[in-house]
Amino acid sequence: MALPNLTGDWATALQNHIADRTERPAPPGWLTTRAIAKLLNITPTHASRNLSEMVKAGKVEMKKFSSAVQVRHPSSLITSGPRRPYTRLTPFFRLIKKA
Repeated sequence: MALPNLTGDWATALQNHIADRTERPAPPGWLTTRAIAKLLNITPTHASRNLSEMVKAGKVEMKKFSSAVQVRHPSSLITSGPRRPYTRLTPFFRLIKKA
């Protein structure tokens, strides 16, 4: 018994799933790790470590919002990066204000 060619079906299903995602921008007051690092003039690695500790301590709230990934231009000299637009979930943070 011959198996059907599932490669084309899987590729089409995955492509449709990625294309159907919609961008869900973060509301005002929410910042990415890179934005916080730039604001405080520290490295993104240092900011990420501290943000993780602050989330565990309950001082910072984290949510993921989808944002568009920049696609490289076909005539660009850059050879790496996505060729098709898609969205990716990115963690955003905001301080928890105590009442």
